Amino acid sequence: MIRTGVFDVFTMSMRKFFKSKSTLDDDEMRLPSEVLAFSSSPLLIVGGATLVAMGISLAIYQS
Repeated sequence: MIRTGVFDVFTMSMRKFFKSKSTLDDDEMRLPSEVLAFSSSPLLIVGGATLVAMGISLAIYQS
């Protein structure tokens, strides 16, 4: 989701809202889609493995 630029709009609007308090220009700060350019598949694999382990643990606990 981050790579698609969904949070870029939110980030830019927050920068404009708090512009008077910020000491950095908008050009100096990169957007989240530019900073976080990693693949999300490892996170999905770890999350799926955790979900399966929790399901097995719950089944063992219930019996």
